[in-house]
Amino acid sequence: MMRRAQVEQRDGELVPLRHGGSIVVRAIRPDDGPLLLDGFDRLSSESRHFRFLGGKSALTSKDVRYLTGVDHRDHEAIVALDLAGRGVGVARYVRDENNPRVAEVAIVVIDEWQRRGVGRQLLARLAHRAADEGVRCFSGVMADDNVGVVALVRSAGSRIAVTGIDAGTVRFVMPVSSLLSDLPHADDLVASPCFA
Repeated sequence: MMRRAQVEQRDGELVPLRHGGSIVVRAIRPDDGPLLLDGFDRLSSESRHFRFLGGKSALTSKDVRYLTGVDHRDHEAIVALDLAGRGVGVARYVRDENNPRVAEVAIVVIDEWQRRGVGRQLLARLAHRAADEGVRCFSGVMADDNVGVVALVRSAGSRIAVTGIDAGTVRFVMPVSSLLSDLPHADDLVASPCFA
């Protein structure tokens, strides 16, 4: 008989959403290329623009290898699936080579699943993974008109600081600790260098 932890590790965690329905959340796997390609094809041009900050019309095989070939330490990715097994979102971080306490974060959710809590669930789990690996701050670049990211960060209870503005983009940083739901774990990270 398989224990629950083994099932969750293999198949993912069943997560109820705030507006009804459920998703399955798990770490990305090397064989998830078709899942990513299908999800990319289902993104609107606006969602593609917000995620990739440009006119990316397709994922190359090199892109897919990079996006699925994570080491789960310096590069982590968490996927959300609907109950039929189709991808509905991905959150990832990539650690900064020059500052191992900082990682660039990116999240994308399929349009029909946006504003249902998928991004928040992914971000929370990604923050826990990052904290476990010693990441203290998430950094990122977003389109200056991407109100969805700002709403997501606010709904998660995090603070965000703008660190630069350039040609339609905004660079930001936020403490990982402010995204953690379990306060004892968050207390370990109070001395965040994000706003120093």
